[in-house]
Amino acid sequence: MEKYNMTEETAEFTAQESEKCIGCKKCMVGCPMLDKFCENPKELLDELYIEKQFSKELPYSCMLCGYCEEVCPVDVSFNELFFRCREDLEQLSGGKLPKDLNLGGVELHQRLSFSKLFSKSLKNDKSTVFFPGCALMGAKSSEVLKVNSYLDAKLNGCDIMTHCCGKPTRYMGKDEKFKGNIEKIQSELNKTGVKTVVAGCINCYKTLDESLENVEVKSLWTVLDELEVVEDLGLDYSSLAIDPTIHDPCPSRTDEDIHESVRSILTKMGIGYHEMDLNKRETLCCGAGAMVSISQKDIAESHMKRRCGESKSKQIVTYCQECTESFKKQGMKSVHVLDFLFGDYSGLSFEESKLIAKWANRFALSNWKR
Repeated sequence: MEKYNMTEETAEFTAQESEKCIGCKKCMVGCPMLDKFCENPKELLDELYIEKQFSKELPYSCMLCGYCEEVCPVDVSFNELFFRCREDLEQLSGGKLPKDLNLGGVELHQRLSFSKLFSKSLKNDKSTVFFPGCALMGAKSSEVLKVNSYLDAKLNGCDIMTHCCGKPTRYMGKDEKFKGNIEKIQSELNKTGVKTVVAGCINCYKTLDESLENVEVKSLWTVLDELEVVEDLGLDYSSLAIDPTIHDPCPSRTDEDIHESVRSILTKMGIGYHEMDLNKRETLCCGAGAMVSISQKDIAESHMKRRCGESKSKQIVTYCQECTESFKKQGMKSVHVLDFLFGDYSGLSFEESKLIAKWANRFALSNWKR
């Protein structure tokens, strides 16, 4: 494997993590990739510290899900280390990442997502906007419009913002481009006087909450539960034979209010559910995190199968569209919570959405007459 030199800052961080690590291997219990590169994480850290080099495959095999940080008794963060290595690779490659990482499609996705075709300006002077995120807009455009209509009525006005949050650019180590994309979003919000952003995607919620200024970012799930959406819509699935296992998307790991809001919504709809053994703060990635499903398909698919195998029923319910599609790829009956709330559950397709259809849906939403 071709090796790349770490920057001085990353080398110093590696030394710090290597010194802390006690080799207990707790991180390897749920990590989808460490066992591909080592038998003990301490050995891997020591090797990286001594050589001050890394292969491009290493950081792009990490789903940056944060499981390692959550379970480590001494706060070692492979998540942070491999993110820094991604930034180093971007710098060392002069902005042209190695072609065999297969990320050209991701870069195209980001260019299109921030183009005028797919990120129309807000037209209404409303203090709240619904920010669905790319995955929901592509796969569930009709549900997105229904959610917005509901929020518009309940919150005395709500517009749809069809931008991408830019997280894929950030995870490719392209920090300056990411900041530029965030500035576009910030400028649009400032111009129209928006004070609150309701994010439908967990990735968008975390990214925007960490990046935006002078705007309150809320999760769609806490908002819907507080507004008593189930009661408003009069939903009751208690008579149906629904027995799903709930999967928490890894970006929601530290957001206990989101975990409880989603479970509250399911319970109010009369939907009983099983819990994964590794859930909430210790949840595992679906396998698609940080573009590993593109850059290192074998690792991603192996972990998708593992996660599906951990389900206690034949159906998985989750609140991330990317997770929903990861499980569909493995033949699971995978349902998004919005399918119960605003979709036609009785006529639900369990097949993955086609790429061209996703872009068509996003274009239609971007040109929806507000």
